Amino acid sequence: MTEQNKKVKRVLLVASVSSHISQFHRPLVDMLHKHGVEVHAASHNNLNVKPGLDIDFVDKTFEIPFSRSLLDTSHVKAYRKIKELIDSGDYDIIHCNTPIASVITRLAARKARRQGAKVIYTAHGFQFFKGSSKLDWLIFYPIEKIMSRYTDLIFTINKEDYQRALNFHTSTVVYIPGVGVDTERFRKAEPMDLCKEYNIPKDAYIMLTVGELFPRKNQKVLIDAMMQLRDKPIYLLICGNGILEDELKKQCKENGVEDRVIFAGYTRNIPAIMKSCKLFLFPSVREGLGLAGIEAMAAGLPVISSNINGIRDYMIDGKMGYMCDPHDTEAFAKAILKLYNDNELCEVISAFNMEHAKKFDYKKSEETIEEGYRLLHVL
Repeated sequence: MTEQNKKVKRVLLVASVSSHISQFHRPLVDMLHKHGVEVHAASHNNLNVKPGLDIDFVDKTFEIPFSRSLLDTSHVKAYRKIKELIDSGDYDIIHCNTPIASVITRLAARKARRQGAKVIYTAHGFQFFKGSSKLDWLIFYPIEKIMSRYTDLIFTINKEDYQRALNFHTSTVVYIPGVGVDTERFRKAEPMDLCKEYNIPKDAYIMLTVGELFPRKNQKVLIDAMMQLRDKPIYLLICGNGILEDELKKQCKENGVEDRVIFAGYTRNIPAIMKSCKLFLFPSVREGLGLAGIEAMAAGLPVISSNINGIRDYMIDGKMGYMCDPHDTEAFAKAILKLYNDNELCEVISAFNMEHAKKFDYKKSEETIEEGYRLLHVL
């Protein structure tokens, strides 16, 4: 076969929503493009509620009506559409992300896999983990183990998931340190005037949390903690949008802290905002790894986080901030006050965190992912 007639290798990147691909997979696509690989993306387009995001870095996009709800009837339609795309697309690799979309896609890719296509699944955090509910284990563990039969390579982004996946049917499991953070971007970001932007008093101590307003991000524990901090000039900036916004605002009003908690909505200016805050709060009840915490460290912020899987891969309690039970309001309030009252400790933590975050830089993740693709003889 001449160089001119040589088949261009093709990858289909799949996720439940387009914002996931935009936020997490540009480095992967850039790496594949460097090797002359054509990259298509299949997802439900939700970019209308995520202003500033796009997936124009892929070669072609396809709308698939994926839903993140387990019992949604649209799953049947999504299966038919993704199967039609896979069967007609002549893909060398089908690279799945996000739990429900990955199950649907791996089922739809069985014929293509028998014909030589390889299937990759990046687990951004299994639904089952140490400390999760029995129901999560009863539902999601069997599903993931069964689906591993139709998977050639699993990438995991935390060490607990890696150990779990080694017992699955997949022949190859690779641990990567997250999908990667551009640590230099956060370290070198220029601060902004948050007081002017959000009408906050000049002497305010501003804390930040970033994430969709969904139950697993657990912003409610911070709003309860704020009630215990009302005698201090402490403000909480919440960046993100989602289904719980009205409920969380109601909670702020009931707690008497509606003037201390600012809902900034979805914003693309996170590096500048992080550089302008004193402290980062990360109270999630479940995280695959939790890139927002690593981004905050790269920006030099002390972090108060949940003591859960994923986050435990990089947090060192007492050295990088503090770790709390995600449901312990008092523990979060006490940790906040410790750092609020100790500027010298915060300076030491800041320097350590900026250096520690480099272990999770996107370049390190890209190298590991590239090696995984080489194991499947795609590159």
